Amino acid sequence: MAAGTIEHGVPPETGVHYGPRLQVLLVITMLLVWIVAAVDKLVMYLLIEPIRQDIGVSDFQMSFLVGTAFAVAYAAGGVPFGYLADRIKRKWQIFFALLAWSVFSMACGFAGGFLILLFMRGLVGLAESAFPPARDSLVADAIPPHRLGFANAVMTSGGVLGGGIALIIGGLVSGAVGTAPTEIAGFQFKQWQLVFLVTGSAGLLLLPLLLFLPEVPRKHYAATPGVTGFGSLMRKRWRFYVGVAGATGMLSAASNGMTAWTPAFLNREFGISMMEAGVTLGAVQTIAILISFLISGWGIDFLFRKGIRRVHLNWTLIATVLGAPMYLIAFQMPGLVLFYAFYIVGLIVSLGYAVALVSAIQIETMPQYRGRAAAFYYLVLNIVGFGLGPTIVAAVTDFVIKDSARVGEAIVITVGVLSAIAVLFVLLALRQRGEEPAAGVVPALATAPDVLAADRAV
Repeated sequence: MAAGTIEHGVPPETGVHYGPRLQVLLVITMLLVWIVAAVDKLVMYLLIEPIRQDIGVSDFQMSFLVGTAFAVAYAAGGVPFGYLADRIKRKWQIFFALLAWSVFSMACGFAGGFLILLFMRGLVGLAESAFPPARDSLVADAIPPHRLGFANAVMTSGGVLGGGIALIIGGLVSGAVGTAPTEIAGFQFKQWQLVFLVTGSAGLLLLPLLLFLPEVPRKHYAATPGVTGFGSLMRKRWRFYVGVAGATGMLSAASNGMTAWTPAFLNREFGISMMEAGVTLGAVQTIAILISFLISGWGIDFLFRKGIRRVHLNWTLIATVLGAPMYLIAFQMPGLVLFYAFYIVGLIVSLGYAVALVSAIQIETMPQYRGRAAAFYYLVLNIVGFGLGPTIVAAVTDFVIKDSARVGEAIVITVGVLSAIAVLFVLLALRQRGEEPAAGVVPALATAPDVLAADRAV
């Protein structure tokens, strides 16, 4: 295909990519920053019990600290920071975002009451919302299309690794300091406050690495025939976008709600210490989810190359139908061995949706609209998934079951209902018919000789 040729209705891209070494540096750096972001976002999952007992709040109030405060602030900052990422050097946006959320996360370690801690968690969420739009924009401009899939897979694993590391670090630190306050520089810190200081300071160590990343000229896309703007694309394909967003929100809420309250479930049901729960769950979830991502990524790509156009949605549908029952069984098991057996199977089977739905958004959306489509995806993911997931479980525990010792039943109810709703949303997305504006994006861009030759020349 000659430069400038439009194939399958998709205009060619123009731009300059990083060389291979800088591509590797960029992906590794974004992976590390993503890990730190996930740790600072999720470490409070393990701190539910010590914070709740120390500051005297209910499970419902704790859910606001765990998810709602972060998610609301994150959602509020997403669009403005996305606009900013299109106008300033993205490296510096990432740099100052990392600096800000690391400082705010450490500040949580100095909080002694509910309102101050709630405010600080909101600031962490606001600062972290500046990272995804700048990251996605920079990576898409720096790495050629035929390498973006693997690069995104590596970076996405940062969220998984960060979640596992958050549980492990939180558990180890909590177990190391015990219940007695620890004195540092004349200040007395309780165990949960020390966890925030340790995890928050990790981000500061990555700041020098960002200084070595050069900017890259932004790509430009020619006008696409048939679509006048993002709004017209959304109206034309509303079933797909509403379906994917709805499924994402429901499945993420179920997953986050379960992850947030499983340490508390193990503590209340089996009497396991928070240290043991954190270390064990962190290791189990990290390994199981990485296996799920690798299997799902390979399987989806293989079937897509075989011409199965809707494999991403069908994969999500099958994974949900088969995976959700594993969780429902796990939380009814009388022993730890059986619990972990079904829990691990559920993780491996079900969490491929995260790979499938992100890929579906990218493949089904034309290049010049992918940023806004991704912003829409992350908005729903954080407001519904992260913001409401833990709160829904807590609400079922406090207001439906009315017994904090039966949090496992609340998890079962939440996962079951939300998974069923997610299936309906996937079926809605599968009903999308008519013109496929992004059909052929992958083969058109990935095999374009001019793109490949330009990449090899850099």
